[in-house]
Amino acid sequence: MASSKQVDDLERRVNQLELLLMKREEITPSESQCLSVDVAIIESKLRRPQSDLFDALCPPQENGNTIYDLSRHKITSKCSGYWPEKKNWHGIYLGGCDDENNRRRAITIPMCLMNNLRFFSPQGLENSIQDNEQRYDAMNLCASALIDFTWDELCLNYSAGMDLMYFISQGFVNIALMNLSKSPSVDCLKFVNDRDIKNNFGPYDYVSLRQRRFDYYTFLRCMVEDQNVIFQEGVREFTAFEGEHGLAHDIVNLRANYDQSSDKRIRISVVDRLSIYRVLEKKNFQTDIGIIMRICFGMLLLCDMNTRSFMDDTMPDWKSVLGEFNLLCMAMDVHDMQQTSNEQDADKSDSDIHNKACIDLVSFVKQVVQKRNYLNF
Repeated sequence: MASSKQVDDLERRVNQLELLLMKREEITPSESQCLSVDVAIIESKLRRPQSDLFDALCPPQENGNTIYDLSRHKITSKCSGYWPEKKNWHGIYLGGCDDENNRRRAITIPMCLMNNLRFFSPQGLENSIQDNEQRYDAMNLCASALIDFTWDELCLNYSAGMDLMYFISQGFVNIALMNLSKSPSVDCLKFVNDRDIKNNFGPYDYVSLRQRRFDYYTFLRCMVEDQNVIFQEGVREFTAFEGEHGLAHDIVNLRANYDQSSDKRIRISVVDRLSIYRVLEKKNFQTDIGIIMRICFGMLLLCDMNTRSFMDDTMPDWKSVLGEFNLLCMAMDVHDMQQTSNEQDADKSDSDIHNKACIDLVSFVKQVVQKRNYLNF
């Protein structure tokens, strides 16, 4: 059996190899994202449902063609919502990259429609109080969540990670994950390795998109692989949609996992969730997004503790976390004002896009925190 010193030495060597790998200048090319969908089968099965959501996702074409080149149909806020309706809804929350990633319209949503599965898609929602509220309500009503990380390198935002972080922080683990990074040091190679974006929070340093994604993926992988927490049959991971071990096979054959009343939601205790936070707390994140997600995860844990006496007993350092979050919100407010003053600029830099993604993430968490009167935030 390996000694503690041998394990530490092996871990150190692996970390050194990861750093060498990440310093490569080459960029792993991303997949093509040209997707289309033929809604003829869906229409024949459902007789083209009278639904604003369906019409937004697949608007009737003048030539009557049922094949949609999704790159020609822009995703708008009308593409988000409940299927078939919100009344008595408990279904699948379809999380993922919220930019022009058409996998949900091309693959996931047609599969749900064909199998008569209720769902909510947040894709198209903006960073507004109303839209954040709609996302929050769906997360708390859903029976299960399907979060797709495929092609997230084309989005440059953190919405998929935010979805996963919220669910885990609230103890909800009836989650199916598509292509969540298993090797952050390899998967981050899809991003450029320059050093021209200053941290918007945390150490005063200029770090690359690659280093940010490494911290982001490391954070998410840590959440679902913490050795102290047994997720049992909750979190399930997939690398393909089709096939015997694919997501579609799982949904069709284990339908009850995806479509059940919300009072049967699988949960883990707040003590177990706190152990995940303690592991993340020890990570030496040097990028803004790594630090931001760690603070936000801590705050979302506090949002499920309900009383200050319970917080004192369970998380004695909660005031420090709250103080960090207060500083984080002030920093994001400043960046938000700067973004607003530069809105007329047609060309957005990677820095602008990254800062907006951080602002959106913190704004959502802040809105959740403000619902808890005992936090007095």
